[in-house]
Amino acid sequence: MQSAEIKKSAEELQDQIVEGMAEFSRNNPEIVEAMQVMNMSMTDYLQAIQSVREAETFSCSSHSDVPLQIGH
Repeated sequence: MQSAEIKKSAEELQDQIVEGMAEFSRNNPEIVEAMQVMNMSMTDYLQAIQSVREAETFSCSSHSDVPLQIGH
């Protein structure tokens, strides 16, 4: 790849990222406001979402002895 092609490709990628961020802001104004209030970057936001989505789950059958951890 020529230097000019690499530069053009990088600029196009940057434009796509900027447009994606603008679209996210338009579609999710309350999330953007919350991120600003909490001084969160997009990386912080994505890590927070990932930690919420990775909640511990259990699988068992009707014959399993399920440990109850109420109040812990």
